[in-house]
Amino acid sequence: MKILWISRHVPTKVHTDMLSGLLGAPVEVTQYAATIMGGHALPGIVDMYQPERVVASIPIDLQQQMVEVLADRSMPPLIKPVYHHTRSDDHQPIVWTLIHFEEILSMDVERRVLTRKEKQDV
Repeated sequence: MKILWISRHVPTKVHTDMLSGLLGAPVEVTQYAATIMGGHALPGIVDMYQPERVVASIPIDLQQQMVEVLADRSMPPLIKPVYHHTRSDDHQPIVWTLIHFEEILSMDVERRVLTRKEKQDV
């Protein structure tokens, strides 16, 4: 199964073995590690690589847009790796441990610009 892996982090054997088991087929992973400059780039990335599934560690706004891109192409849901990170002390690098993968079935993110609230008279 062709997997597009969108992340700066290279997928490990643990990642690919777990995906193969979960998806029920051997996986062929292609990494896309470049910075995505906005949601408008996502359809082109998916169309260029033509994966069967997409795994992505991307910001929430891009996740929301990717969910829509995949739905527009009648593709299965976006897969997101979930990690636990630890550091033994401030001088050691962070260790990322894969906990599981999850499928993002839908997303509805509402945002607004945070502004300073004026004090209310009591």
